Amino acid sequence: NSISVWVASLEAVHKLYGLTHIPVSSGVHLPVQAYLLGGTDVRRYVVSGVDAGEPSDVLRDTIRCETHRVLLARYLGNRRTCLVTVLGPPEPPVRFIYNGCILRPRPYKARPIFCYQCLQQGHMRNSCPNLPPIPNPANPNSAAEKEVLPKFRCGLCKSDDHDITDRN
Repeated sequence: NSISVWVASLEAVHKLYGLTHIPVSSGVHLPVQAYLLGGTDVRRYVVSGVDAGEPSDVLRDTIRCETHRVLLARYLGNRRTCLVTVLGPPEPPVRFIYNGCILRPRPYKARPIFCYQCLQQGHMRNSCPNLPPIPNPANPNSAAEKEVLPKFRCGLCKSDDHDITDRN
C-alpha cells in the first residue's frame, strides 16, 4: 500500500526521505520508504548495468548526469536495472555516468494496474470497488453461489489470449 503526499518544495521532499517509520499506536511503528513520483520538472528513466545490492542512497550518489540532477535511484526487482528519478529540463538526458561507465537511459513506462478481482484497469484487488456479493452460508442457493465468474480478459484490448498484465 502507499500514501501519496504533495509538498510545495523539493526541500520538503528531502526531509521526507529521512522518514523511516510512522507511529501507528503506542510503541508500534510501521516501516516506510519515501520516494518521489513526479512533479513538473521531475522525470523517471530506466538504466541497466548497475552493480546489484548497493543501498539506494549510495546508488543515487554514484549515478551522475551532466544535464539533470539525480534525486533518487532504486532497483527494479533484483536485477542490475534501476529506476532513476531526475530533476531538470524536459529534454531527456543523453547519458548517466556510473563508476566511470556510460549508461544510456530509456524512459520509464509503468505497467498498467489491473485488479485480479474484477479484471478492470486502474486499481488493485485490495482496493476493488466492485466486490462480489458475499455468499450466505445459511442459504446455499443464494445469488452469490449461482454467480458465474467472468472470463480472464485483458483490460485494454478485451481479448483472452494473453496475461492481463502483459505490457504488449
